[in-house]
Amino acid sequence: DNGDLFLCVGGNTNAGVPDCNIGDLPESPLSAAILRLNISQPGYNGDATYHFSSGGSPSDDQVDGGDVKLDAGVDIDVFGAGVRNPFNIAYTLDGRLYATDNGPNGGFGEASTGPNSQTNDPYAPDELNLIEDGNYYGSPNRNRGEEDPRQNVYHDPDEDTVPGVFEKPLTTFSSSTNGIIEYRAQTFNNAMRGELITQKWNGKTFRVALSADGTTADSVSTMFQDFSVLNLVGAPGGVILGIDYTSNKVMKAVPDDIAATGLTLYDIYPWRAPATGGHEFTIAGANFGTLGNTSVTIGGVPATLTLVTSKRIVGTIPSSTVTGAVLEDVVVSIGPASVTFPQAFRYLDTPGS
Repeated sequence: DNGDLFLCVGGNTNAGVPDCNIGDLPESPLSAAILRLNISQPGYNGDATYHFSSGGSPSDDQVDGGDVKLDAGVDIDVFGAGVRNPFNIAYTLDGRLYATDNGPNGGFGEASTGPNSQTNDPYAPDELNLIEDGNYYGSPNRNRGEEDPRQNVYHDPDEDTVPGVFEKPLTTFSSSTNGIIEYRAQTFNNAMRGELITQKWNGKTFRVALSADGTTADSVSTMFQDFSVLNLVGAPGGVILGIDYTSNKVMKAVPDDIAATGLTLYDIYPWRAPATGGHEFTIAGANFGTLGNTSVTIGGVPATLTLVTSKRIVGTIPSSTVTGAVLEDVVVSIGPASVTFPQAFRYLDTPGS
């Protein structure tokens, strides 16, 4: 929430050991990880340059990835290590980061068991991981393993968590499960709010209900209809967009919400913005009024509105002195009637804080 950027970087190996069937390339200092780019820092340096620890000319050739180290002074660090191919991530209202991760495949390389040892090719399902700073999720990187020995060792997702050593996934999916979003809308009487929606490529769409603290998956079910796409994007009004690269199409799933009989507020986009205010927002719902009789507050502060239709309210986010972990209520009023979207909007921290 201070303006930094998370970036998914896949691994070059099946399970830590180079193999001809997957390019015969080693892991490098920033592969197989969720990276944090500290772009909020003054003088941000994102020029990832490398050097051989034994000396010699610098190299950024991936063939040398196992033998080089990242130069000092680069504002990029490994946030979550040991993800094989994290296709997508979702940052949630409660400030947690989740990632889908494609597991290893038989015939594409052995599993590293140490800096110079390995065992048979593993095969494992895809994962859903709660990504936390400093954790290791089981896909080896022998380059980083020179300083962090736990990253030399492959872990199957069925293994139990060992604190400080290995974090097992919250749940697993059949391959290849890639897309992930948090469903934030109040549609269907809040039945899906806070769930993670994940997408198997050209197949099933999963609903993952999380525990109150977000650290376990309480249940995994499938949507009533398979979206059969690759990736997902949330949109105003509880809409889910499916990105179908196979057929070069965008699919739109619109909630058929029989509960929306009166003044109804579904969601606000964006759900985060700078505390200086001034950014445009869109509130989606049903049975809204007119520009003349509608008002909106965010955290109790009135917003300036520019457009009101029966299903959309467009306006400008007001400024605030409240930032960080606080989630503000959004209230829509039409004459004497009002409806609240609780804990729906966050003002961002000052960049670099």
